[in-house]
Amino acid sequence: MRKLLYITTVNVADNSAQSLQIISMCSAFSKLNNNFKLYCFGMSKLKVPTQYDITSLNTEGSKLYRTLKICFSVFKGNSKRYDVFTRDLLIAFVFSLLRKNVIWEAHQGTSKTARIMLKLLSLFKNFKVLTISEALKLADEIPIPKKRIYSYHDGCELSINRVETQVLTFDKKTALYTGALHKGEDVDSLSPLFNSFPDWDFIFIGGKEAEVKIYSNRYSSFKNVKFLGRMPHSDVLNYQFSADVLLFPLTKTNKLWKYTSPLKLFEYMKAGKPIVGSNIGSVSEILDQSNGFVFNERLDLVNAFNSYCKASDEDIKHMIEKNKSLIENRYNWASRAKFIIEKMFDDR
Repeated sequence: MRKLLYITTVNVADNSAQSLQIISMCSAFSKLNNNFKLYCFGMSKLKVPTQYDITSLNTEGSKLYRTLKICFSVFKGNSKRYDVFTRDLLIAFVFSLLRKNVIWEAHQGTSKTARIMLKLLSLFKNFKVLTISEALKLADEIPIPKKRIYSYHDGCELSINRVETQVLTFDKKTALYTGALHKGEDVDSLSPLFNSFPDWDFIFIGGKEAEVKIYSNRYSSFKNVKFLGRMPHSDVLNYQFSADVLLFPLTKTNKLWKYTSPLKLFEYMKAGKPIVGSNIGSVSEILDQSNGFVFNERLDLVNAFNSYCKASDEDIKHMIEKNKSLIENRYNWASRAKFIIEKMFDDR
């Protein structure tokens, strides 16, 4: 098997969703290809045990400077035979010109400059694209032949150490949201539930300290709404496994709504709890009426929550089992890495 390089200008120690995705994909790649290496920035600050080779550079400088710096590091440290996987279009452009087999992972719509680069890259048969949703694959954002564009959603880790998971006890029935507070009006869109279901507690985990203060003040008149801020991931899991239902709001004010593949949703599915969630945009590829209580432009949030409250235990069990099956068979990092290696790199 040829050497596989994951090359990124991302600071993988910045604790962002993209950093989590990169580290998770690298771990999965390395288990399938023992000749794997990651080139990145900031890894020395991230205390994560790894079983693969890493070259980590200092994070100073502009993105262009980091791109040139990391490309030089790759040139210096490798022979001619290797394949490249990257989220960075300029890196993909450089190594495609050098006739390497390159897969560029696309996460959102493209700019005018990016589309010009992609039109040039369409001339190189050694260049392929992996989108994080079918919606992005089918859109006009990526002007290369469709036969060289593949799609595969993100995922989550398969394993959970349930021995370390603590089941929490709540005073009232609890609906839980975990994640960012700043993405458009996603969190605010849940506010119709607060009055409609006074016998429920609505708990929000995540957000910067200033954001938590703003939202706490905004909804201070509701005694059943609590913003708890950030906490260790193990504690977040405790809440997810203990809540009665998990909330996944998504609105068109969130700039990612068309093409997103939200890591949080896969965590919810793995937690084995019912989900009340929006399924607009690319999320409709993951969540529908068969595995969640969905709302969108045609279906009302309050009605969706009411549908959950009135659902039979058998219906809820069926949804949970379907989500478990989806995680085990598709939406996990191991399956995603296998698809890339076997269907994209080997299909040349």
